[in-house]
Amino acid sequence: MKSFFLTLAVMLVFAGSALAVDPSSVQRISPEELKAKMVRGEDVIIIDARSPGSYNGSSSRIKGDIRIPFSDINAMVDKLPNDKEVAVYCT
Repeated sequence: MKSFFLTLAVMLVFAGSALAVDPSSVQRISPEELKAKMVRGEDVIIIDARSPGSYNGSSSRIKGDIRIPFSDINAMVDKLPNDKEVAVYCT
């Protein structure tokens, strides 16, 4: 089962419904917790779900993230591995 982590400014209820997962199964983590997972080498898929305007207007990126606009995540969720944690972030 996929584990979803939401960081930064994603609202739990909205994200849960958009990702077609049970909102009660979505765990929120802080940016610091995500960074710690990355430093420890944990196998986490990081999805940058910012809108095109936010993404293009920013130079901030997380190395190794996958760019999937929030509006497209529901269509892509079945293509993500089931055996890895997934962190979705936007601002």
